[in-house]
Amino acid sequence: MELHRTGVNLDREEYRKINENWDRIEEGYNQLVGNISEEVIGELIDSAKLIWKEPVDAVNDLPSSPETGETRMVRETGAVYRYDGSQWVEIQEIDPTAINEVDSRLSAKIEEVDGTHASIGNVWEPPILPDTLRGNGTVPNGYDPDEHLDALIEPLVDGKYVTRTDLGPTTDGEYIIRRYDFTPENYEKTIIITACLHGNEYTSFYSLYQFLDLLVKRWREWPQLAYLRKNVRLITIPIVNMWGFANQSRYNVNQVDLNRNWPLYWDEFASTQPGMTYYKGPAPLSENESQILNGVLQDFSDAVALIDMHTTNVVQGEYVLYHPRYLNNYTREFESVAQLLKREGEAIIWSGSRLPSFTTWACHEYNMNVANPEFVNGLAGSTRSSEEMTRAARWFGNIILAAATLKKPTGLVLEDPFVKVVRYEKTSDETAISFTNQVYNNIDQTYLSFRANTNGLLIFNGQITFSTNSFATGATVNFFPHMYQQSAPDFDYERWKDDPFTESTFVVPDVGTYTIPLTGQLFVQVTSDRDRAGNVVFRLRGKTSGGRITIEKIVGQLIFLPSSRGDRFEVYDATGNEELGTGAMTKIFPDDGVDVGDSE
Repeated sequence: MELHRTGVNLDREEYRKINENWDRIEEGYNQLVGNISEEVIGELIDSAKLIWKEPVDAVNDLPSSPETGETRMVRETGAVYRYDGSQWVEIQEIDPTAINEVDSRLSAKIEEVDGTHASIGNVWEPPILPDTLRGNGTVPNGYDPDEHLDALIEPLVDGKYVTRTDLGPTTDGEYIIRRYDFTPENYEKTIIITACLHGNEYTSFYSLYQFLDLLVKRWREWPQLAYLRKNVRLITIPIVNMWGFANQSRYNVNQVDLNRNWPLYWDEFASTQPGMTYYKGPAPLSENESQILNGVLQDFSDAVALIDMHTTNVVQGEYVLYHPRYLNNYTREFESVAQLLKREGEAIIWSGSRLPSFTTWACHEYNMNVANPEFVNGLAGSTRSSEEMTRAARWFGNIILAAATLKKPTGLVLEDPFVKVVRYEKTSDETAISFTNQVYNNIDQTYLSFRANTNGLLIFNGQITFSTNSFATGATVNFFPHMYQQSAPDFDYERWKDDPFTESTFVVPDVGTYTIPLTGQLFVQVTSDRDRAGNVVFRLRGKTSGGRITIEKIVGQLIFLPSSRGDRFEVYDATGNEELGTGAMTKIFPDDGVDVGDSE
């Protein structure tokens, strides 16, 4: 520090120099003290910092490369050690008995939680969730997908449990699709979760965000979330169709429905034009978004399940779920979720589909269990209100938890079959069931209807005894078990009432009483509460080319076999192919002309 030299005579100028000298001295002193204080305080903080970590069993178990301040207790002795930057230093010694007891109990509880299966028998009830109205809290005010991901999903990223991967540009080139992975240290299985494949189905995104937020921040409060947190890797794409999200559109920039842009069943699905409903695009996987999703399926082909979350304004039911109709797929777990969540007055809507959709492709090509759950907008409070978000998280969250119970759909196990015995015996000629019709008519007295609570196969084996009059001699008598499912594609009443797969034919040689066998089968889907596949129905139909036929006795068994196999019902026919020998049998059902059904 350079100071002024002052003369002997203290005039005004000399006084000014002296004052400036004191100012410089004071400034230098304050700066020096400040620097020293910061250094001292920093050293004091570093030397006092305690970063508590889980205890170790013995001194030799102390980590070799800890960070400065890391502090651990040794269970064996009760000594507490702190790492000072160069070595472990004992700083305290305590009685370890009580701490070890608590630690033992806590470890046992953690092991119990770790082993908790995410059973759908235990419904996960979310807390009351906040609304996601635009501009409220951290929710952005507009429709920009990047702003939404930055504000809601990005804060969950910690570089350890939650990581982010940029997958590539959307078809318009304006956005980069992001993937967020939630990876436990020792995960057992992987689930893929997507939302906003249809860009304007916003509640699917917000609901997924709120579920993931709970999983990261509050997983210890629920054993189901604890199971996910410790055992299941979640591969998530919260916004697939970013252009659609930004522009409030179901479609991408090319007006392609991204849930119709997949190879399986491509040729069977009649396309529309750009801008029209369900336009599938010019070719399978023509869109960047579809290609990116297919890449995710390839990269995580070991995933046991894919959950593609949607919303709808069309279907009126509290629990709506689509699944592939003719592909192997565990569905019982998802069906059970709806049965457990359903409250009085609510409806479950199931539907199988045969569409060029994302889930059918994942199921067929990568052997994944798939579910396309829908949340119906407006059925629980106003759009994105607290009530709606809570209900949506309850539906979607329990579907995700059900997926966590699954394995790859191989060697599917049949569960809970049942048998219904049907019989009839004539008691008098006056009340006897008889007919003379020469075209198939219902035998109404044999009608039986029931719900199907899971997918499966219905098989009938029985026999019918009938008598004839003199006018029936030489006539042909036909019976068949008419088994159908109300409003079900392929197996509804109208389709098979006159075109049975199986019928029993008998030529009457003379007046008398005869017994012939009856058999029948039915491909069964889950019964929905409204529309879609309804109740399963059994009844006999009969006809004769002449005379009167009187039914004497009927006895048989209806056997229901639950099954999620897509190929649980196939029909093969060798008619007209005799010259082919061993290759004569040709599959005639299902065929390319099957109604594709519906899906989101």
